[in-house]
Amino acid sequence: MHLELPDSHYGGRMSRLERGSEAIGYVGVFFVAFVLVFGVIELLPGIELGPIVKCAISSVSGQASQCDETVSAMPDEESESPVDSGDREMQRRESRISRLEDEDNRERRASPSPSVSSKQGKTGKGTSSGLAGPGVPGTKKPKIPDVPAWPPRDEGSGLYASESPNAGDYAMKDVVGVAANATSGAWPEAAKNLHHYLENSGKPLEQDVDGMLKDSVSFKEQAAITQKEVIKSAISEAKGDGGDGPITYPVNTGWNAFYFTDSDNWFYALGGISYNWTGYVTVFPPSQLGGEWSYDWFGQVNIYDRYNWDGTKSTKIGPFNVTDKQLGRFHVVGLAQEYDAVGSSSQLHEKGSLRP
Repeated sequence: MHLELPDSHYGGRMSRLERGSEAIGYVGVFFVAFVLVFGVIELLPGIELGPIVKCAISSVSGQASQCDETVSAMPDEESESPVDSGDREMQRRESRISRLEDEDNRERRASPSPSVSSKQGKTGKGTSSGLAGPGVPGTKKPKIPDVPAWPPRDEGSGLYASESPNAGDYAMKDVVGVAANATSGAWPEAAKNLHHYLENSGKPLEQDVDGMLKDSVSFKEQAAITQKEVIKSAISEAKGDGGDGPITYPVNTGWNAFYFTDSDNWFYALGGISYNWTGYVTVFPPSQLGGEWSYDWFGQVNIYDRYNWDGTKSTKIGPFNVTDKQLGRFHVVGLAQEYDAVGSSSQLHEKGSLRP
């Protein structure tokens, strides 16, 4: 989920949790989450689950050895149920093997698959100039190019369901789910994306790109810079061709990296993303020699990110040391699943003028 970005541009990679450590509200959310879960469990009659939560807390604070004691001290569920006489561990192993041998899912996780939807990007070809083909005289709308193939995925947390979950993993997943609910008011997109991760489907999740452009001024500005570079390329091409009338070019830029720094909601939701423009632009020569060229722009911003927890940072939140690795472990033990976060803005129309 975090993009490998040059340190000179972004000051190094940050964990989204690291940036949130200074927020008093974020500390409160985790404290309330632990209290709520622990309180509910303690009130359940006849069920000794308190040690599981203690195991989760000890896991967060770096004392994983207590989880082994917790697991060994738990009653044997199979002996208490005359109906379930099977080996639960064997069932879990068989389930994991079945998932790992599912070729469609495994190939989907390994690389993007072709799709008729331009939002999932496969057949398009982004270019450094942003122009996807030669210009055509006139103002007729060209075919909108497909989004280019998604950027290479990072390694993520590891192979899905390659390890067995323990009691602490189950308890921690419940705690994180409560925390996600508690943050949904302040950070709705972050909560939505975290819930989808915990739902464990691995299916792509649509992102609100119009909301991104509205909430993050820096993202809107960065997208506008890319847009203007494409328009300048179109004007340069038109001038080189000696065009004396309007010329229309299809647009499909390469992927550009962006890291959210001015929106907590999107920072916690995705951290860093890749974006590109698709659409078309018509450029008009100046009415007077040496004057400005006019343009008519139709385009949409498309984004891609691999939602995962692949960082190596940790943050003190109250008495607990929370790490990206702990959230990523849910994927490794099969309790959550990484997925592709994709989306496109609505079609954006802009008229203006530029001096070559």
